[in-house]
Amino acid sequence: MSLLKNQFDAFIDDLRATHGKNLASVILYGSAATGDFVRQQSDYNLLIALHKITPKDLRAAQAPMREWSKLGHPIPVYFTVGELQNAADVFPIEFHQMEHARKILYGTDVLANLNISDEFLRHQTEYELRSKLIQLRRRYIAASASVDGLVNLMAHSLSSFTTLFRALLLIHGFEPPIAKRDIVEATVRQLKIDGEPFEKILEIRENNSSKMLDEISANQLFADYMREIERVIEAVDKIGEGAEEVMSVLPKTIYTLEEYLELEQNTDEIRYEFYDGEVWAMAGASDEHDRIQGNIFFALRSKFDGRKCRAFLADMRVKVPAFPPYRYPDLSALRGEEKFEFVGKQQMLLNPSLIVEILSPSTEAFDRSSKFTYYKSIESFSEYLLVSTERPNVAQFIKQNDGSWKHFEFNDLDEKVKIESPECKIEMREIYEDVVFSPGSRPPIYGIDIIN
Repeated sequence: MSLLKNQFDAFIDDLRATHGKNLASVILYGSAATGDFVRQQSDYNLLIALHKITPKDLRAAQAPMREWSKLGHPIPVYFTVGELQNAADVFPIEFHQMEHARKILYGTDVLANLNISDEFLRHQTEYELRSKLIQLRRRYIAASASVDGLVNLMAHSLSSFTTLFRALLLIHGFEPPIAKRDIVEATVRQLKIDGEPFEKILEIRENNSSKMLDEISANQLFADYMREIERVIEAVDKIGEGAEEVMSVLPKTIYTLEEYLELEQNTDEIRYEFYDGEVWAMAGASDEHDRIQGNIFFALRSKFDGRKCRAFLADMRVKVPAFPPYRYPDLSALRGEEKFEFVGKQQMLLNPSLIVEILSPSTEAFDRSSKFTYYKSIESFSEYLLVSTERPNVAQFIKQNDGSWKHFEFNDLDEKVKIESPECKIEMREIYEDVVFSPGSRPPIYGIDIIN
């Protein structure tokens, strides 16, 4: 470790001499920053932030980069401080990794207040997964000639896939674990895929246990590994299909905001949502959805007991700055004085603290990922409930003082869900009163109790 520290110290001294006051920060991120580093398998990933970057700055970095590469380390990535904010929505996978697994080696923490948008997270995840699968197949052609070649290919590639598994867990609304093994286990549980190939490769990677493999078993392990990677990609692709099924789009016409508001005003039975010129008719709800919605609404109303709290059903429009002009959550609530704003003649609630979405198979992925991200742009929003219609399951997300979200799961009808804002407790039996689940309903898919 002292040798590594000396390498870092020498490299940072070289960077300071090269860039001077232009050097804002040097950050170590990834497995080496979390204690999940495997020597001769993992890389030391560094981010170098400069106040400005010109060709002259990059040419000046040739000497320190040459020495750093001689030690077997990859070339760091360069960003300006300003670019870090602007690029966070384009590279959500990388910036999520940096956000949760980093060490500041020099300067200020330029990632501390990073605003990461997950709008394109699913698309980037599927793109990267498919790209790496193509690379894996290509490299297998040469590697299949020897057991050592196959072992090295699987061990190195799994590290890259694990980063993408982490993104997949984020898409499903969870802050993933830090360690690679824990990320793989969470992904296997989430997608209900065969975890044995990943487990064997992790053992090889961490304990150098490849001597137990011969040519036949190594090739079989690779086949099993590739099959499960393909299943992961299929799952990510289905998330995209589910998001597209959330609402039915009207015949392809570009609407102005004024035209949309007029459509809303003149339609009583159908609710529409609008974004960037497109208008969707909200899909009809199932009997289970309506019954759960009513149960929660009346439970909230009864718990308020004269306190200055309000609960609203799905006909209340809620202003969502990141997804304007407004959305129709299944339920919303607040404590204190409600605030409203008008867009055209339509009234919007500005300050909900609690939002509840009741899930269906077609909306679940969207409600857990993109919609949650959009709702976070509401300043007063501090609690999110996702309620399953297929089984007794409530996922609760509570905003913390540092901006992170704690996550709790409730799967037992004897449990009580403690609502923070407005403060009250609702029994799971109240939520699912008179709800009949169909035979073969899915069991709970999330086993994490608290996530920071």
